[in-house]
Amino acid sequence: MDEKGALSGRTALVTGVGGAIGRAIARNLKDSGAYVIGMDRSPLASDSFLDEVVEADLGGGPVPSIPCPARELDFVIHGAGGVFREEVGGPEFISDRSVIDKTINDNFVSFMDLVAICRPAMTSDSSITVLSSINAIVPFGLPIYSATKGAVNSFVIAMAPQLLNQGIRLNAVAMGTVDHPGLRDLQAADVDLYERLRSTVPGGKFLTLDEAASGVVAVAVKSRGVAGSVSVIDKGQSNFVALGRGNYLATLTSPPTAAKLLRFWITAAWAKLRSR
Repeated sequence: MDEKGALSGRTALVTGVGGAIGRAIARNLKDSGAYVIGMDRSPLASDSFLDEVVEADLGGGPVPSIPCPARELDFVIHGAGGVFREEVGGPEFISDRSVIDKTINDNFVSFMDLVAICRPAMTSDSSITVLSSINAIVPFGLPIYSATKGAVNSFVIAMAPQLLNQGIRLNAVAMGTVDHPGLRDLQAADVDLYERLRSTVPGGKFLTLDEAASGVVAVAVKSRGVAGSVSVIDKGQSNFVALGRGNYLATLTSPPTAAKLLRFWITAAWAKLRSR
């Protein structure tokens, strides 16, 4: 958003602010004049631009006993979560229950925790937005991570009507690959990851942090008529992969097949129907 003063007097809570994407989202909201509360499982730098900081391990067990913020919340954005190195650098499917459990907790259970904690503090014209991933839409491997993001999308669709009764809009953003330090860190697990991913983006240019943050904030703040939706922000990456382009997986290097095209058009038609 980044319109100076546009969110003056509004309060936002952003999770995952210790990471690059969560921090970019929080910065975007702050630059627009919002009072920003940051939440992360790790201590943050004391010179942070955030107005308040809450340290919490969402998804780490029973719902954490974190008090509702003293201020009413207008926007809650769940930017925490991600894929673990064990799955990126491991075999095609990891049956290690510890990896499965922490991936589910980090991406899905943490979101349910956040909704439970923040719901009582939300205003009657507010929004909760969660970062999902295009991994839940098109095949990029990483089946455990992809399944958890699929669960997030389903939770949003099923839970949205209940929250609308309280005046809360619940939406997800299926994010494409964002070029940030965490992506480069994953190269330690898979040295070819960066170039293989880059081949799946039209033009070879990932989303920048600013583009990702602006897109998420637009869904949270400006899309007042949208609820129970999964919006895709990916520079066309998911369409590119669905059509059989790129070489992230060996199965995607062949020309588009009828089955791939059919799946793509069905997905696109369903998304269009849901947006009406």
